[in-house]
Amino acid sequence: MPKIVVTGHENGASVVAKSFDRPTGYFDTMPAFSAVLVWSTGETCSIPLTGDFDASARASVLPAAGEVNLMIVTYPPDRTPMPEGFDPAKFGAEMLSKLPGLAEKFEENGMHTTDTIDFGVILEGALVLKLDDEQTVALSAGDIVVQNGTRHGWSNPGDTPTTVAFTMVGARRA
Repeated sequence: MPKIVVTGHENGASVVAKSFDRPTGYFDTMPAFSAVLVWSTGETCSIPLTGDFDASARASVLPAAGEVNLMIVTYPPDRTPMPEGFDPAKFGAEMLSKLPGLAEKFEENGMHTTDTIDFGVILEGALVLKLDDEQTVALSAGDIVVQNGTRHGWSNPGDTPTTVAFTMVGARRA
């Protein structure tokens, strides 16, 4: 499991302030899907960054204007069969519980719009970025997408899970 290393300052020197295994964020209702908010700067970003980060204490996984969040998402292949006994209502409730603020943005077709600028780096696998008017862009490992607060969705037409690191910057709409 990948680890998170957070640096800090001690007596004027750089040190490892914290190190921990990255939480997986897998969903009980759909074990092939994972989304976890790894870290957030908070609305006031200063150095040295003080305090611990607790994703469970947040009202929203989306960053407020000026805040920067890091989220890791693993998308199962589109053709992954639903788990036996899959209950859409339970999945929706789990989305609301684990991804507050974001889950409410999703339309039935998976499209969504947020007040963020997202820098998505495909770590492994391949995804299709879906935009309005049926525009699509194929992305693979190493590709980067800069998502400027537009309506979009994701599709994984491949045979393997795809993992993406999203740096989300909270923004105000002009």
